[in-house]
Amino acid sequence: MVRTTCLKMLVCIVTITLSSGCFNNNKYKVTSADLGRIKVDSLPDISNVSEIRFYKDDIYITYETREGWGQQFVSRYSIDEEKVAINFEKEYFKKDNGYYQVFVPLLFTDAEGALYVSGRDEPAVYHVNSDGSAQANGDNVITNGASAPYEMVMEARQVFHNAPNEYLFIGRQPKDGIQGLYLSHNDAGSVDITEVTRIVYDRAYPSWTVNFGRMTFDSGRGIGAFAFQMFPAVQFIDVTDGTNFNVVLPDTESGELITEGADLWEQNAVQFKDITSNSFHIYALYWGMSFAEAESLTKAGKGESRIIRFDWEGNITDIYVLDRCISSIGVSEDDSSIICQDGKDFYCMTVD
Repeated sequence: MVRTTCLKMLVCIVTITLSSGCFNNNKYKVTSADLGRIKVDSLPDISNVSEIRFYKDDIYITYETREGWGQQFVSRYSIDEEKVAINFEKEYFKKDNGYYQVFVPLLFTDAEGALYVSGRDEPAVYHVNSDGSAQANGDNVITNGASAPYEMVMEARQVFHNAPNEYLFIGRQPKDGIQGLYLSHNDAGSVDITEVTRIVYDRAYPSWTVNFGRMTFDSGRGIGAFAFQMFPAVQFIDVTDGTNFNVVLPDTESGELITEGADLWEQNAVQFKDITSNSFHIYALYWGMSFAEAESLTKAGKGESRIIRFDWEGNITDIYVLDRCISSIGVSEDDSSIICQDGKDFYCMTVD
């Protein structure tokens, strides 16, 4: 296939340039972006937004509440044409008895645009119905009895549809083992898991805790983009054969890396905070500061973050500078706007 051949060629080129401390792209614009605050008619006491997802004409927000004890929720909002207000439409996966079908829901779509959900720690696959309920389709992303290349934690931190009865997911080994992108194949009730690639930025630090981050995926291209939280890099992955390369953000420094301890995510600078995409571009949210620094700057009214736009070949095309520390982003399917959240309010950024 032409796409795979081109990616393999780019892997070789980028590997050479990065090893010599260079960067594979020097033609991009840096722009100060305007953020318009969005009115929200009904909003719970959110402590953290896990995902902002455009789906068809609505926005699906996955979030935690301050009294949710780690549980995450999904609500659907409609948005007006001017993108100045979003209105609550429905809460998802809540049963009649008040409990929820999925404790930590992970939304994803298939090639036909159908919406699915799986759970991080209970990875059965459900088709999402328009009434807010979920119906099991008989598949599982991972099970205790699955055939796997080595011992794995019963966890899928992100899930993507690859083909009928096949799912890609971010998984990991126990304790401080490696993390990777895996392919899960369901057949007559059995689950077979194979490793697509290990997601590691620096082989000197193979632990999943150091290589933590988020991924976005384009099923049409078969390409994933993984944004590292502790390294200023995005790893592009061809899921057909596992080939990958890192694109390092220019003019950044990781600083001294703390690789051990229960609070290493708090002690290290957050490089990439979030990532989102559509069929046109990838957008990665960059901080370059610790959570404590972001909180301090926000209180002083001096917060700043950046959104890095990539094409699907791994080239940076634009850098948007924001005047506040944004924590979550979601891009529209037509590539016209990005919905942002800063831990308190929602904003809209128009994309050129």
